[in-house]
Amino acid sequence: MQKFNIGQHTFEAPELPPGDELHASGPKNARAAVAALQSALADIERVTNDPNLSQMGKDAQARPLREGIVRGIASIAALAREDLREAERRDAALTQVPQLHPTAGALAAEDAEARAWWRGLPVAERTKIMEALQDDPAAAQKYERLQMALLRSPVPLPDMEVKHLAELWKQTRRLDNPAEALTIDALHRAHDWSERVLGHVAGIASGSVGLSRAEILDVLADAGGVALEGARVFGFDDAAIAQGVRVAEARKAAQGAEQA
Repeated sequence: MQKFNIGQHTFEAPELPPGDELHASGPKNARAAVAALQSALADIERVTNDPNLSQMGKDAQARPLREGIVRGIASIAALAREDLREAERRDAALTQVPQLHPTAGALAAEDAEARAWWRGLPVAERTKIMEALQDDPAAAQKYERLQMALLRSPVPLPDMEVKHLAELWKQTRRLDNPAEALTIDALHRAHDWSERVLGHVAGIASGSVGLSRAEILDVLADAGGVALEGARVFGFDDAAIAQGVRVAEARKAAQGAEQA
């Protein structure tokens, strides 16, 4: 386990294999968030304990530090999701079923023949083939053309059957492309690790920076953009975020009316 210390707070996360970070950016950003919160809390403490500042002066100097670190953590959390998006993009590209070109009449005819053959098989025989596809890589390659034909069917197959065939197709594609499959898995692990670390960071920040939950949401709603995209790291759901945005927009509208 890897231990992290932020002020008086300590948390642990599993060690992340170095290879998992080769194509990922989230773990590096998550570690940067740990360091940024550590630094921000030290700066806030320095300001709030400054005997030369009045309470008003302390609040005035500490407020930007408090708001800045909240925006920073949320922004990093939003950016860290890029590892998940990249994994999903690469997985979709790897496992997509090749579609027929409109002019590929011969292949379309082969597809139709394969589907007719499949529908003519007894249920027990279809089940046997699907079990072979699941357990035997050689069978997966043998029936690859059949899988494509079935998954390209313009007539829906039985729900459970097509779902199972789709999963078997993905399994086949991953077995045929092990390096890409390993990269996708690494991106998923990197994202999960980053999300875990950033969740701890946001939790510590919520209780340590000196802002209430309502104030944290207000800061993020007012900032908008990537900071608002990462608001969920602080535990806000879609309804709370939407309400926060409405409040921020109403405030901006009122301020604009006053200045007009």
